[in-house]
Amino acid sequence: MTFLVKRIASMVLCIAFFLPLSQCTPKEGIMETHSVPVTITAYSAYEWPSVASTIAATLFFWPILVQVLAFIRPPRLKSHRWAIAEISLCSLTGLGISWLLFWGDTLRFGVFVAYGAIIAYAGSSICDLLKRPTNVVDA
Repeated sequence: MTFLVKRIASMVLCIAFFLPLSQCTPKEGIMETHSVPVTITAYSAYEWPSVASTIAATLFFWPILVQVLAFIRPPRLKSHRWAIAEISLCSLTGLGISWLLFWGDTLRFGVFVAYGAIIAYAGSSICDLLKRPTNVVDA
């Protein structure tokens, strides 16, 4: 059951890459009288291609790559070390999403979708870690 939760959460996180995360209002300039709010998505936060845009994409797309690897080679990803690595990557993704929200004034619905997907993925990884026998040697 946890594999199903992980797969759904990874797909939702990929979709959240294109959803609005926050909104900010630019400072009014001398020529402008009305500022239009700017919506920030993970896709539009940085110019493409750049290192920052690649990091932003990696934050949202690593779970789907892990799920593809788990589908191709299931025994490889069933160790305690891998579950701990997934939990660590989930926490880093949460920090990265928080970094993307740093510039915004108000939160939009995409951030709640992204955090929900990360929490579901991390919870499934924690369940996987707790239900595995500890006397098995990791390969």
